[in-house]
Amino acid sequence: MTSSVEAFSNVLLKLHDIAEYAPIDRYQELALDAVQEILPFDTAWWGIMSPNEVSFRLHGSHLHNLPDSFVPMWEELKYDDALAKAVEVKPAQTVYFDQPAFDEAPGLATLMGEHAVTQAFCTSHYLPSENAFVFLSLYREDGSPRFNVREGVINKHLMPHLCAFWESNRMRYSEKYKGKLQDESIYLAIVDRQYQIFDADNTFFDVLRQEWPKLNSLTLPKEMVAQMHRATPSAEIKFGRIIAHYEFIGDFCILAIRERQQIDLLTKRELMVAKAFSTGASYKDIARSANLSPTTVRYYLRVIYDKLNVNNKAEMATLIRSTSFSESQKIWMQSYRVIQKASQRSGRSTFNLIGTSI
Repeated sequence: MTSSVEAFSNVLLKLHDIAEYAPIDRYQELALDAVQEILPFDTAWWGIMSPNEVSFRLHGSHLHNLPDSFVPMWEELKYDDALAKAVEVKPAQTVYFDQPAFDEAPGLATLMGEHAVTQAFCTSHYLPSENAFVFLSLYREDGSPRFNVREGVINKHLMPHLCAFWESNRMRYSEKYKGKLQDESIYLAIVDRQYQIFDADNTFFDVLRQEWPKLNSLTLPKEMVAQMHRATPSAEIKFGRIIAHYEFIGDFCILAIRERQQIDLLTKRELMVAKAFSTGASYKDIARSANLSPTTVRYYLRVIYDKLNVNNKAEMATLIRSTSFSESQKIWMQSYRVIQKASQRSGRSTFNLIGTSI
């Protein structure tokens, strides 16, 4: 008994470290590696879904040792997912399915059979004030030991911690991201695969309603969704009253928004000239790099001063630094990718970013 408690405690400590230091799109994989120490499994599926009139909508998905084809196949057969239906009505309980239980739902049996799964442990955890739940399905293949009652208890009591640490990981990421933008007028949200807002404060919604006053749901406006493409994983999009910058990371999207400001009046060429001049480049330097004449550069600067309502280079530089978030986002994302690649190479469950320059 004592050794079991110690093992459970050690896993919780590891999960705390993972939530503290892991990149946002690595938390689930690393957390599952830690879970293996006290609850072995062959494959797993961890995500977020919500019930609808006929089946379920998938909001987030992480596969462990399962092929990418698993989710599309589930989408085709989800109307017969008896396991999802069971955990929906039994939140915070561990539901056990074996081969006979799979066989009672032909669609589920097909999905499990295609992926060599013969038994499953699944637990759900409802999200506060949302009609959605986090689920974790642990699978074992033919020849693996049967899940037992003790493991069911472990799974039940571990799930709330996994969800709490996952939320903590997302919030820490948002705080670090926000800190690197160095602009309090920028507001962040984490958006799921259905473009529903997952983590955001009230101010984010206030700014969003500057553009869409009638917005009353957690789903992003369709006009914004139409311009957010996974094929273009990072981009800035402009609307009448707000500017947005999105970054797809794993199954989530980080969305930063702010109200349109004076700097947004500049064209791309004017913004390039303004940034170059404000960082010390001369008329000739700018003219040479942009293939313009010095006279044209002077003309651009007069237009820029007028649009920004500034009188000198120092005022212009201050305004650009305080209102343009694209460059700071770019720097932050480059640093994040370096950390992410390093963590993947090391394969460790703890990533100490203290002292890292981001």
